[in-house]
Amino acid sequence: MVLAAGCAEDEVTTGRTLPAVEPEKAIQVGCYYIPRNHEDSNALPELIAKGTSRFPEQFQPKQPISTKLARNGVYERHGNLAAKHGVDAFIVHWYCNNNGPYKDDVHKLLLERRKLRTAIRYALIWKNDHEGNRGADFMTGAGFRKVIDHLVEDHFKRPNYWKVDDGKIYFSIYDLKQYVAGFEDMELAKRSLRMLRNRTSAAGFNGLYLVGTTYGLTPEEAIEYRLGLELDAITHYNWSHTDLLTERPGTDYTKVSEAYFAALTAGEGVYGDGYAVSVTMGWDPAPLWSEGDEWKTATEYPYGPVLTGNNGARFAKALGLAKEHAKQHGPPFVLLNAWNDWLHGSYLEPEAMFKQSYIEGIKYEFIDKEDVDLYHLNRYRMNNR
Repeated sequence: MVLAAGCAEDEVTTGRTLPAVEPEKAIQVGCYYIPRNHEDSNALPELIAKGTSRFPEQFQPKQPISTKLARNGVYERHGNLAAKHGVDAFIVHWYCNNNGPYKDDVHKLLLERRKLRTAIRYALIWKNDHEGNRGADFMTGAGFRKVIDHLVEDHFKRPNYWKVDDGKIYFSIYDLKQYVAGFEDMELAKRSLRMLRNRTSAAGFNGLYLVGTTYGLTPEEAIEYRLGLELDAITHYNWSHTDLLTERPGTDYTKVSEAYFAALTAGEGVYGDGYAVSVTMGWDPAPLWSEGDEWKTATEYPYGPVLTGNNGARFAKALGLAKEHAKQHGPPFVLLNAWNDWLHGSYLEPEAMFKQSYIEGIKYEFIDKEDVDLYHLNRYRMNNR
């Protein structure tokens, strides 16, 4: 196999603040998080409600328990919920083009407050596939050099920024092709990342841990970019970026999970040792589909096969495989997609049907099997789901 490109709302959003402490777990857990401003948060429920089940195995619409939908105002409380269940860090989408960081969501969420009242740590993934990076705003080498100090001074030096692999600062890039396209060649793109590494070390840290995703890359290209940019690891942001979702209209979650881990462990694995294992909770962008029949045949985003049959127990099983892979092959963390990507059907945030079953799965594998509500962990919508 080849890889290619029961809780009420107030239980979710209340609770005492937990101190941010360095985790002692052998394998840490990072989870992707999408920051949203109030306007986006207010529009989101209507967009989610547009999701419609087009075939029997499809579970739509999703129904978030929290009507506030991880709005920045409840970031701390959702962080505490995630930390309580074994998530060490939210990996927050960060937007930056040649004019510097844009969208004020991350700034308001993480930088305007003197102290975040949450146990969760955070790191950044540069989500550089957006239209704001096109044309005159496209990130160039000169533009990237201007934001190095911003990253180190405003983010990396914060005491709650996530560190992995013996204290290295975690930072990731979503679209490696687009990053390199802003430079004359791979060599110059690599030198800019070296500057970021050197600046991070000079600030007193034990180095920088750079991760790139496989978005838009074949396995061969992903290895080329990892080596050419001197990345510490490559990873799949979401399993939809593999070639494993093969059956239309839906591919069974367990089938995809088993194929994914088989591909990683066969021989030396598709990516060798330079791969950070990831687990996807789900993939179903039905809220973005039109009302027509395009979903039956179209393949371009947001169409194509979706993941079906996912539940907390199956997710927990995948987490167990990921944890063992990280122990044996490294790096010592597992990446999860995602906390609140409701429009793409990938969410760990509690939902009306599945309750806390997905975060109970994280707790089961990474904290304490004895302290898990097995009823919610095994909850599913229909027989044989």
